[in-house]
Amino acid sequence: MANLFGSNPPHPGEAAAFVAVAAGFLSVVILIYEEKIMASVFKLVPTDQQEAFVQQLDELDERTTGAEGQAADLSRLDHATVIRNVESRVIGQDPIIEAVVTATFRRAQLARPDRPVGVMLFAGTTRAGKTELAKALASEMFDARLIRIDCNELSESHNVKRLIGAPPGYMGSNQGGQLCRELARMGTGVLLLDEIEKAHPAALKVLMTLLDEARVTEQSTGTTYSARGFLILLTSNAAAAEIAKIARVQTDPVMRETKTKDALRDAQFLPEVLGRVDGVFPFAPLSSRDVARVVERFLLKFAADVGVTLESCDSALLLDLVVRSKKTADYGIREVVRSVENAVVDGLVDVKDHGYHRAVIRVIDGEVSVQPVGEEA
Repeated sequence: MANLFGSNPPHPGEAAAFVAVAAGFLSVVILIYEEKIMASVFKLVPTDQQEAFVQQLDELDERTTGAEGQAADLSRLDHATVIRNVESRVIGQDPIIEAVVTATFRRAQLARPDRPVGVMLFAGTTRAGKTELAKALASEMFDARLIRIDCNELSESHNVKRLIGAPPGYMGSNQGGQLCRELARMGTGVLLLDEIEKAHPAALKVLMTLLDEARVTEQSTGTTYSARGFLILLTSNAAAAEIAKIARVQTDPVMRETKTKDALRDAQFLPEVLGRVDGVFPFAPLSSRDVARVVERFLLKFAADVGVTLESCDSALLLDLVVRSKKTADYGIREVVRSVENAVVDGLVDVKDHGYHRAVIRVIDGEVSVQPVGEEA
């Protein structure tokens, strides 16, 4: 065995001293490890700096995650179940739902670190279910992870800082970009670009990089964030009347998509956006039967919100609400919701206040009447 003290054996006193020093050093290391004689780095930082310091450390991790991105994993989901669940939430668009879900499952299996899961454009009239489909896909396929950007709020060039932050030295540069941070925080999900045609060219330039390469660079930090785990959905109301007609009468899917693209181009929709989408889906307006189903759904929802079980409703009210919805079609689904609410909520609340838990809706001499059923609670 080699002599640790060299060629000359040490004096017994020197050996004892060495052992004592080594033992003392080991004790100090243990105490330091247990934080008994040395404060942790968080305790060394002044109190008024600790919160900002921890946030900065977390942001470093976010930037690393954002730069690398996260692949979408749909392996635990059942294809048919997802379609069925989405169809139960979005009325009247079953063929589109099946096509979009199928394409998303297929693309999620591809190893494409420089591309999003998919880029799809939902075109057509308001109140057809475009935004609701995006929400349903996020809920059923990505655990409700949804980033929604209303592009009508990006109509000015300075609004770009909301996406990627302000340049260094400008006010708000320390806050970063909302889009960048959300991409990093969620990892995967649905990115909805609502009414894409209303975005300013400066904002579109930023968004085109996302569609092309699944990445966006934050101005304030220079950090690049990845969107490779996101399904990117665009919606547009451009050429709505023409696209509605195409969706109703054109049965061949290839011709339907081609004619929809032609209609969008004729409406001055940007060709650079069309060139980057994987699929264009024209939404037909809801039929009267579909609108009746929407009205029925909201009637049941409002009753449940109040705490009353709605057992039946006269068809006259449903028909009246459908007719009203068609007269206000340009204002979207919100007008339908408002009409339903105005018609029945006060009556439902009155039934509940009188101690009943079940109700029926009748139309008597043209007036809506919400009536209790059964005994008081």
